[in-house]
Amino acid sequence: MNGKIRTVKLRRNLSLLEAIMIGLGPTIGPTIFVVPRLAVELAGPAAILTFILAGVITLFTALNYAEMSSIVPEAGGGYAFANKVFGGFPAFLSGWFMWSGNVAYMALSAYTMALTTSYFFPSFPTAEIAIFFIILITSINLLGVKEAGRIQVALTTVVLVILVGFVMLGLPNVETKLFSPFAPNGTFPIILAIGYVYTVFFGFEIITDVQEEVKRASVIVPKAILITMLIANIIFPSIIFILVGVMPVNEISSFNTPIEAVASVLFGQTGSIIIIFAAAVASIASLNSTTIATSRIMYALGRDGHLPSIFFELHNRFRTPYFGILVSAVTAILLIISIRLEIMIYLASFGFMLGLLIINPAGLFISRKVPKRRSIFKLPLYPLIPTVAIITTIATLSTIELGAIIVGSVFVVIGVFLKIITGLLSPKH
Repeated sequence: MNGKIRTVKLRRNLSLLEAIMIGLGPTIGPTIFVVPRLAVELAGPAAILTFILAGVITLFTALNYAEMSSIVPEAGGGYAFANKVFGGFPAFLSGWFMWSGNVAYMALSAYTMALTTSYFFPSFPTAEIAIFFIILITSINLLGVKEAGRIQVALTTVVLVILVGFVMLGLPNVETKLFSPFAPNGTFPIILAIGYVYTVFFGFEIITDVQEEVKRASVIVPKAILITMLIANIIFPSIIFILVGVMPVNEISSFNTPIEAVASVLFGQTGSIIIIFAAAVASIASLNSTTIATSRIMYALGRDGHLPSIFFELHNRFRTPYFGILVSAVTAILLIISIRLEIMIYLASFGFMLGLLIINPAGLFISRKVPKRRSIFKLPLYPLIPTVAIITTIATLSTIELGAIIVGSVFVVIGVFLKIITGLLSPKH
């Protein structure tokens, strides 16, 4: 390593509020505006149960992450945990999978932003607008995490207020007759839809990707993870409850953004415009969070020699992993150009789940592998929670669409190729 890499370090600038908002950004990001359509189409009113189950399943992983983050407060999130326990190729794969999931979500966020823009400017080309927003957010992230964090707080607060308002104002208009039959397609579609819904709850993982830039990370990061999951597990089933209670399920599935359609029924054009605005802001907030996350994962992989050392380099002035930011942006742009929206959603889930197959088991051994650091956040009922997290991840993986598996496999091949090339070019060879 050269002197620049050794002396320039990430700054611990992020507060508890900023950490929460970095997790909530993608959690209440674009997927909650587009995911309900297919979830309701598959499961009918029982889509509410799908969201509840997905939230509970994800909660076990979130608790596992909370304990591991208090022991290993390093950049790279789940990869950093797997690296401490397993090291070597398994650790690299965990990081590469999580980067793949996040970069797919990054592309999804930009694409959803472009779709909402087309509501106001229908003549604007969707792909080009998505690419423009990736370039814009990439530029902001190159300037520093503190600047990105401040933007995140403002954007996510706006979205959260609008969605809570949507739920509260929609409750008096719910008609219970619309919930019958509750599961018109049987129980299997309820389970099948979990793989599609899964990404909605996974924003908490991004908090751990930036934990090397969080003040008192061992204390703050576990708190931020749990607060993010609490909000998500309350607001998402509530939103689906309003959708199903106001509009028949066959109509919900005919809209790309059902929340906007229901808001239009309840509050007219003004409600529709407000929800579209919220979707746009949520997409930007999510794009911002995932841009932060992808670059920090690559930074960690470069730090530990799994990727070329240029990924570990920080900008001398802004202290940002500029090369990882740029590579992630280019990859997201390529996904926007080449695959459809549903595949982006499934690809994000696929990457996260494969990463978790390696990361969740680390929770069983991390306290023994890092004995000098005591966990400030201690899991109850150890080893039950890490074990359940492993089992639920394996079960949910079976719900992923074939197209996402194919695209994800291409990502795996590329990652392994880069790992091999990096090893061959390293000084020891």
